[in-house]
Amino acid sequence: MSNARSVFPPPLASFVALPLLCGLLIGGPAPLQATAWAQQSGNDAEEWFDDLLLEGGDKGDLAAYELFMRQIQPERLREIMAGDNTKAQLCILRALKWAGRAHPRAAFALVGAAIGDPAEKIDDAATRALGFLEDPWVYEEIGRRLAKLRYARPETNEGRKARGLVAGIARLRYPMRATGVLVRALGERMEPSLERHVRQTLELMTAQRFGSPAQWQAWWKKVQERELTPSEWAHEVVKRRSEAQREIERTAEEFYERLLAALADKPQQLLRELERGLRQDEIPDVQQRAIFELGRLGRLPQDGKTTPERAQALKLLVTRLKTGQNLEFDPLTAEVIKALGQTGDASLLGELTHFLHHDSPRMRMAAVQALAELGSPDAVKPLLTQLDHEDPKVVKATIWALGQIGADPVLSEGPPALRVSDKLATYCRRILAANGQAPPASVDLLAAAARALGSLRRDEPTPAVIELLTALVDHKDGNVRFETASALGPLASERAFRVLLQRVDLEPEINVRRAILGSIGRQARASVAHVPSAVHTLVPFLFNTREGLQPLRQESQYALVPLAKQPDLVGLASILDAIEAHGGDPATLEPVTRSFLGFLPEFDADDLARLSEPVRRRYYALLARRAGVRLRGEPAKALADYSDVLSGRGWHTVDAIDDASLPIFLGKAKALLLIPAKRPKEAFGIAEACLEHRATPETWGVTLDALDALKQATPTELPPLLERLGKRIGAAPAEVRQRYEALRRPSKPSQSKAPSGTSGEGA
Repeated sequence: MSNARSVFPPPLASFVALPLLCGLLIGGPAPLQATAWAQQSGNDAEEWFDDLLLEGGDKGDLAAYELFMRQIQPERLREIMAGDNTKAQLCILRALKWAGRAHPRAAFALVGAAIGDPAEKIDDAATRALGFLEDPWVYEEIGRRLAKLRYARPETNEGRKARGLVAGIARLRYPMRATGVLVRALGERMEPSLERHVRQTLELMTAQRFGSPAQWQAWWKKVQERELTPSEWAHEVVKRRSEAQREIERTAEEFYERLLAALADKPQQLLRELERGLRQDEIPDVQQRAIFELGRLGRLPQDGKTTPERAQALKLLVTRLKTGQNLEFDPLTAEVIKALGQTGDASLLGELTHFLHHDSPRMRMAAVQALAELGSPDAVKPLLTQLDHEDPKVVKATIWALGQIGADPVLSEGPPALRVSDKLATYCRRILAANGQAPPASVDLLAAAARALGSLRRDEPTPAVIELLTALVDHKDGNVRFETASALGPLASERAFRVLLQRVDLEPEINVRRAILGSIGRQARASVAHVPSAVHTLVPFLFNTREGLQPLRQESQYALVPLAKQPDLVGLASILDAIEAHGGDPATLEPVTRSFLGFLPEFDADDLARLSEPVRRRYYALLARRAGVRLRGEPAKALADYSDVLSGRGWHTVDAIDDASLPIFLGKAKALLLIPAKRPKEAFGIAEACLEHRATPETWGVTLDALDALKQATPTELPPLLERLGKRIGAAPAEVRQRYEALRRPSKPSQSKAPSGTSGEGA
């Protein structure tokens, strides 16, 4: 909360205002001579200022200021505040607005004597003056006095004083500090009406509402723990206040909607009510709402069929439009223009383009906005006439409207053919050529033009557009670079994509780099050829843990997720390959891998039959990868994935084991050993077949794991299996032979009697 301060600060009032006042009052001597006379004798000066103060008015304000600042007989000011000279008291209180911060304790003594005065204007002036005594001691003193006055009845002088102190502290410059004082005051029992007054004041200051002092205390404790700065506090209060205001507006809107809904089945009655509202000249808000509802009633249906009510609504709006035409800006006419634009009826183009030539720039802007809402490509050429307007706001609105319509029609056949995008590019080139001679607003126009160029629908951008955006991508203004980077995303151009890739590491501003990453993702979604390069650029940002670069991590995630969801599965496969190639701690990689594997679709038999062979192969490869990630934490799901891959690829038996199928069969064997209902014999059969295909440490390890689990569950089945392995154990590594020999040794009695559920823990 901010307070207005005096237009002349204390030094200026002391050395300029006083001599001028002396000269005016004495009449004869010049101002400087009057000042010299006033300084000849201290007693004479005191009496002179005292007389002026008692007279009141502006002269009394300055006299009170001088008496307070010089601290000439401060008890004299207290005597006046305790007396009944209302004019002099008001002078002192007004002077304290300028001088109170110089001596806050002395000022507070004077203000405190007046707060709660039965005379309303004295009490009000004291409350206002208290709001200017900005000093930490003042907050503490108000808190101490409120504690003493907490039981005062509202009709007493003490009760009025307590309310004045609450109102005064709410006016001080630091509302966060004032909130702390009032919340602490609520911590003790209060007279009910005073407590209610404190809580209402807190609601106004904080945009918060709680039902009890205890809730206020709990909330304030959390605020203190967050250690907010005053600016952060102010930002949160404004945000809460705005949200509350929007809620009020929504409630009013819903109420009005219900009223109109009651008339919805009576269109003629509804039109009569809206026409009556349109004539309410004394209540502009009612007129404005009637215009809005007529515009909504006049919207063109999707099927293009009109109704008598719609035609009548348009007639009312067009009639109001013609009667409201003049050379000045008329807010209601501007609302009618916008309402007609929102109808989406291209037949109104002539009515709206007429206002592109209005004398008022604001009326032109209303017409530009309406044409943008109309969305008709036929509005493009009339809008282009506004690019040369002298008001940059009109030009900026025009550029925005061109981007909103999104059409890029040919303006002249050429050769070469001239399009709207070429026209915008030429306009930007003209601004760039002006360099330092261009007005400051031209930078905003460049940013707006770049945004519009990214919104125009086209099969392929013209070379002029690409050349321009390539030049703007390293413009000195960050907003221009941001809009340019955003515009390059939807342009189907190899050069645009390469420019974005090159700019990622060169861009100094975080928000612009975010735009670049987002545009790289859009380029990859539009062209499968760009997917590998885009993924290679985006994935490393997923692992950036620096706090300042957190927005880039989020933007990379946003850009990659749509690629992961593409039905051809190219994006998802590329992302997982890039994550694996990134390297690093597996504990960091696995959560990211899992999150993207969550986008792998679940296909049924009919879905799989419709997939092309490349997509089907890609799907089974991703399914196998997901099974590997699930193996440790979700072995049952991993087993299902491995089984689906083997079935889908036609690898139904172990006879199909080859280099391609070996990891899948081996993974299934591992899953069989990890599921709650372990199947070690089946796992051994698969592992042994894998071992026969290729005797590696991994295949040996899974085979022996299966035997170990079998030894715990059914040890009688173990000897013949060990004998089968004995033929090739001689060629195995030393650690494998050691495990093999350990399996051959009989189990201890305690182990043999162990239940199978616990004995499988080691597997």
